[in-house]
Amino acid sequence: MIYSGIIYKEEQNPPIWFYLIFIGWLPIFLIFALKNPDEIKNSDIIFLVVVLALISELLVIGLIGKLTIIVRWDKILIQVGFFKLIKREIKKSEIKQVRAIDGFSKMQYGIKVIGRTIAYIFWGKGAVEIELNEKSSNSLLSKLTNFNKIIITSQNPTRLVEAVMSMG
Repeated sequence: MIYSGIIYKEEQNPPIWFYLIFIGWLPIFLIFALKNPDEIKNSDIIFLVVVLALISELLVIGLIGKLTIIVRWDKILIQVGFFKLIKREIKKSEIKQVRAIDGFSKMQYGIKVIGRTIAYIFWGKGAVEIELNEKSSNSLLSKLTNFNKIIITSQNPTRLVEAVMSMG
């Protein structure tokens, strides 16, 4: 993918301790299994459980492991995960107002939907709120998936607000 016309780009990756805690139980479990083989009744099932747990953890990290924000001259791209399967595109014409949020608390992690607001809460130091223009929608599905506000965590919220406001 060619990133032409980029005004601002930010990637929020979890700190290394996140990965250590998330996958750190595996070596402890394997050391216990190797030191106490008589405690393990069926080693094939244990091996299968460890492999399936490792694959599911790698998929979770791949799907929601990082947040990428790209501000181009005509739109904002929000991509979630290393695989970038979760994407959101906000066109310049859809933006009504943008502002940095002071004192944003990130007690949770992930994508949260609260009423007509969607929040992408990842490893930022602050947050930016983007208010969108009202859309008239006829179908129930579009009414459920159209949001009035989008909150994005950012390492540098003031710079992100400046980049969004400078979109040509």
